[in-house]
Amino acid sequence: MRNLFARAMSRHLMSAEIQELLAVRMEARRFRTETASGPVLMEAIAAQLGTASVLAALGSQNRVPVMVAASDKTARAAHELELVMAEGPATEASGGALVTAAGPNLLQRWPHFGPALAELGIHAVCAAPLGSPGVGIGALCAYDKVPAASERTATATKLVAEALTQVLLSTSRFGRPDDELAILGFLGASDNQAVIQQAVGMVTVQCDCQPEDAADLLAARAFADGASLAEVAAQIVHGEKRFD
Repeated sequence: MRNLFARAMSRHLMSAEIQELLAVRMEARRFRTETASGPVLMEAIAAQLGTASVLAALGSQNRVPVMVAASDKTARAAHELELVMAEGPATEASGGALVTAAGPNLLQRWPHFGPALAELGIHAVCAAPLGSPGVGIGALCAYDKVPAASERTATATKLVAEALTQVLLSTSRFGRPDDELAILGFLGASDNQAVIQQAVGMVTVQCDCQPEDAADLLAARAFADGASLAEVAAQIVHGEKRFD
């Protein structure tokens, strides 16, 4: 029980620190003393973890997250690579495990994703599952430029993931619709995922295959074209590309 309460205290303290950072950043933006470069909550989480970028991938349908929120363009690009290459930290962490990799280990663990991530200037990752044990709802990923795994970052990422899970689950179960919209606004959730999901459905019909296979075909086309998954998905939805 002592360990349980100690962990709960750590989670609440981490949540309070993020809330304080969030308030400071929102105040700074209000008076334009800080340039708005990304979603304020995700920026606050990155600052709390002391990492270059962070990303939250929520839910999963046919290997494609239902919602993605990132602190900056680098985090979005990293997750795009993961979707196209079908390997990476968010994919593994969504299964319920804490994932850390840095330097050479990053390249060995993910032969395709690792080198591509290094080209973005990211040399260390830490990902923690979102959701309660046995019921995953996604993953929180922290990306850093320093090629070394930090135990402090791993512990902090796990605590932040637990705190974020608590916020998301309590809002969806007991909050008002306006509360959910406010949370999504702070997260800066992308609407690209809806287009990708729609494209997966269309490819399923065009190729008469399962949604998982359609997602793989979509990712393969994006990789072959050297385009983002969202770009290829939009082309399919608009009838500019077909798979039959």
